[in-house]
Amino acid sequence: MKTNLYLFAFCSVILSSCGTSKTPAESDVANILKEQFVNCPIIEIQNVKKINGAPGESENFYKIKASFDLVFKPIAENTVSWSEYSQKDALKKSIFAEQESAIKVYREKKQKLKNEFEAKSESQDMFLKQDAELDAEMLAIDRSFNEKVAEQKFTGIHAHLTDGYSVIRKSCKVEVGSIGSRTLSDAYLSASSESDAWKKAEFMGNGGTMSYTVDWLMLKTEQGWQLKL
Repeated sequence: MKTNLYLFAFCSVILSSCGTSKTPAESDVANILKEQFVNCPIIEIQNVKKINGAPGESENFYKIKASFDLVFKPIAENTVSWSEYSQKDALKKSIFAEQESAIKVYREKKQKLKNEFEAKSESQDMFLKQDAELDAEMLAIDRSFNEKVAEQKFTGIHAHLTDGYSVIRKSCKVEVGSIGSRTLSDAYLSASSESDAWKKAEFMGNGGTMSYTVDWLMLKTEQGWQLKL
């Protein structure tokens, strides 16, 4: 019986020492990310890959390079705003296209008037009068277009969407200063600098995927590989 107890204890030690792999695996990275976003239902972790790694300077440390995707699911509050914003944005583009067409006609009329003046040698007073009338006409058109744009109230919706990060933070309970919090901040910054404000608003409204490549220092513990901040 005593021999069996010793054998059981020996096996327990061996299993404990072998429970944690010699180097972090993709599953270790995935588990750390899942822990970070366990209270964040709008985020799904996908495509976790270990790229390479090397032993750290101290025992039980390991440097790992990994990549992963965070898929941000649409948030109802932002989706409604995006639907309204995208419709208004389409209308705004239509208004601007109409304005550009009016400017083109205005410039053509100005050039035609100038050509006629030079060809016929008409009085300068007549030319200046007609030229001023064209300018006044264009000014009225500009004012009309600006009023149309102002009526759509684009700014408020755009501000809400481009500040959609605050809505994401409300939906994701992550510890301040944690790797999860930093990753969310990176996602927001990436969305804001991806190309333009419209892209940022679309991401905050429709959701999307952010891809990351990280260099982490991992620590081997009795509970497995942990992230060393």
